[in-house]
Amino acid sequence: RYAMPLKNGNLLADPQVKWCLYDWGRGFQSDVDLADGVVDAAAWLPAYDDRTQCVLKFAQPVTFSRVVFYSPTIKTAELDIMVNGQWQTLHKWPEQYRNEFSYQGEAVTTDQLRIRPTANRQGYGSWCYPEITELGIFR
Repeated sequence: RYAMPLKNGNLLADPQVKWCLYDWGRGFQSDVDLADGVVDAAAWLPAYDDRTQCVLKFAQPVTFSRVVFYSPTIKTAELDIMVNGQWQTLHKWPEQYRNEFSYQGEAVTTDQLRIRPTANRQGYGSWCYPEITELGIFR
């Protein structure tokens, strides 16, 4: 199941990297779908949770320089990392017309990362909740 994402270097597909959405012990079956290599099936769809942010927590700090996520519903978003107990914005995606959101920058280390949708797409086929169908975090 994780062969391709792991081969491509996605830290979320690495069994040695322990992570969760929001809080430890609150996992859903769909959480692992964030890193299954399928970009057109629901993974983070917060119908009953905090719709303002997708928070990933790592058991041990991870170092990364690239983040890629796919969303058919998010139009603009921000990428934040936890630094000394405070969220720090690493990148802002302005109005996107593609489903792929990509960031490449200097390597950073953190134990928490979040994607904050700031606007959703409107119109034909749009959904009322932000959704992330695939997420990759790379060294």
